[in-house]
Amino acid sequence: MKVIIFEISSKNHSVMIYNWVKICKENHWDYLIVSTDDIFNQISDLLSIPEKNVHLFKRVTLVEVIKVILKLNKNDRLIITSLQNNFLYYLPFLLLKVDIYITLHNINTWLNSPWLASVKGVVKKIVRKLYLYRAKKIIVNSRNMKLYAISFGYNSSDFLIVPFSMRHVCEKKFKREVSKINVVYPGMVSVERKDYKLFFKLALKYPDINFILLGKLNLNEGAGEVKEFVYQNKLNNIKFFDNYVDKTTFDQQMLNADIIFGNVNVEYKLQGVMEKYGVSKDSGLSYLMIEFALPLIINSSFNNFHDLSDLTMYYDADTIDKVFYELICNYELRKEVRNNILLRRKLYSVKHVSRKVEEDFMGN
Repeated sequence: MKVIIFEISSKNHSVMIYNWVKICKENHWDYLIVSTDDIFNQISDLLSIPEKNVHLFKRVTLVEVIKVILKLNKNDRLIITSLQNNFLYYLPFLLLKVDIYITLHNINTWLNSPWLASVKGVVKKIVRKLYLYRAKKIIVNSRNMKLYAISFGYNSSDFLIVPFSMRHVCEKKFKREVSKINVVYPGMVSVERKDYKLFFKLALKYPDINFILLGKLNLNEGAGEVKEFVYQNKLNNIKFFDNYVDKTTFDQQMLNADIIFGNVNVEYKLQGVMEKYGVSKDSGLSYLMIEFALPLIINSSFNNFHDLSDLTMYYDADTIDKVFYELICNYELRKEVRNNILLRRKLYSVKHVSRKVEEDFMGN
């Protein structure tokens, strides 16, 4: 058996290639990555992959896709890590006798979207329906997504859970002194997508604590207002980044962090379809909480992973001061939360997920 990992849609989903290579190596399975240069280059430095295990398209065409298809055997497993564009290039795979596993990152887009009044929209809808009918299993990234998808008439056995991120950094010691605490607010800075009022409120109230906006200022989405507020109020304890934050810088800031702050606009419209973070799609904040084993303080309208919900510090406008104060002043609480995350993140580890995938593959 060979596992074919197919990704030609999105650089953002290159991490799923990384995940599946890890799973294959853990289970001692042969594998082939089929992708493009720009997507594969996102993770090539993180893995040692023999050249024979990689097939990269210089240019994605129907002819090139068919050439790959002709090399597949009926015992192979085809893992499609995303299907967001280039829809017509995915059609030939439907004719194969191999087991197909299709990954859904936005449940409503796949299971609850209208027929769009355009040729492109109709093509997308048809291809998605064909893949849902043809797939051996549907891959989702979390239990939350699985439970929501089941509400559309599917069975639990129709799904396989493979987390979006399975990278875990080593545990570290927390800082006891409140004045040395670092609070990170990850993600691109955009007033159209996020709210910063409560974050600023905390920064004004606690001038000795470091607050980091860990993402590029998106000036096209109002980030200039954020920058102006910081300067006008002389908030020297807020750090921000004008330019793109590379992975090395991002990881270093997260390693130095003590608390993750989030204020998620839970409902998010994607190509005319309303998705809900924590329900129909995952938020990166949940994975950062797992990856770096850090307490997460976030708005109460957000629904974190079931395994992490009781470890999450939820707030609203009336309780933000109390929740934040308790977290920064209670070292033992932060330590307890961290230790519990370390225990529970084993469920999101390469070893655990690989075992679950092996059980599924060998049982079919």
